[in-house]
Amino acid sequence: MKTIFKEGDKVFDHLLGWGEVTEVDLALHYSVNVQYEKAIIRYTKDGRLSKDFHPTLSFTEYTLEGFSQERPINYNDYVGKLGLFWVNVDGFGIISRLKHFYDRRFQTEQGFWYDSFKPLTEEQLKILEL
Repeated sequence: MKTIFKEGDKVFDHLLGWGEVTEVDLALHYSVNVQYEKAIIRYTKDGRLSKDFHPTLSFTEYTLEGFSQERPINYNDYVGKLGLFWVNVDGFGIISRLKHFYDRRFQTEQGFWYDSFKPLTEEQLKILEL
């Protein structure tokens, strides 16, 4: 079984708060090593403290909807790439290149800031002839 976690990931557990994955050794049953402020805890490949428990290791803090083991987007990979930018309030959007992102805000190559950004797929670029 593979794991979604890798060294350097920032992860969250409802009992311990935020930590960082410091080691992944797939040869071990408890293969994911997480360093917290006051402890080092080992998890199974899918983020369980024990095979009898549900996964608790997450990439986000828990909400009323639960938690997520979906890896967050690394926006550094999309700097200089085309994407859709929009402001959540009015839904207005434009297509531009991502110049910079900071504190969940995204800057276009023209210097304007937006609340949201979604990179264009290869198929979208082809359809738009970009």
